Amino acid sequence: MRTYQLDIETLLSLLYEAGQSGRLSTQLPSGIPGFKQYCQASIGLQEGKIVFCQIEQRNGRVLVSGKQALQILSRSGTREWLLEEVQFHQTPSPAPPSSTTATTAPLLPTQETQHGPSIVPQRRTFIDQNALSHFSRQQRRVLNLVDGTRSSERIAILLSSSSDPSAIRQTLQQVEEVLRELELSGAIFIPNQK
Repeated sequence: MRTYQLDIETLLSLLYEAGQSGRLSTQLPSGIPGFKQYCQASIGLQEGKIVFCQIEQRNGRVLVSGKQALQILSRSGTREWLLEEVQFHQTPSPAPPSSTTATTAPLLPTQETQHGPSIVPQRRTFIDQNALSHFSRQQRRVLNLVDGTRSSERIAILLSSSSDPSAIRQTLQQVEEVLRELELSGAIFIPNQK
């Protein structure tokens, strides 16, 4: 079992890139908007892809699942997450089948779009947790996806909340702006295009 102290978007990006399988869980204290009592959130991953996401009461009753649960978790900020390494061969029964599609498709698109050449950023050095804490959430999300082979377009596809080409183009513009900020900070460099 491993522990992470990250926001869910950053954590899911890291685990997606690592192709990690397992069950993520965290406790949500009372007072989280919409919940009057303690709850637990669970996310199932199969090779980095979300197979279920749900928030349940202490008695196991599922309060919210799928995309709606993921949206609530994305607003909950940095949390302590436990990862139990288990394999899911199919969607677990507590999660409705529609939640798999709703959470996997927008978060983890797999097909490139054809917009012509884009930049391929490179990391300069390993960034430790302390330095990482000075970056904005968007900067951390983009930096987590910089691996020296992934183009800015591919990063935009991974971060886009929609598979619609116009949404991806808009995300690409945001990603390229963040890449320029990261380059100025010294975290990455962008090789000259031929």
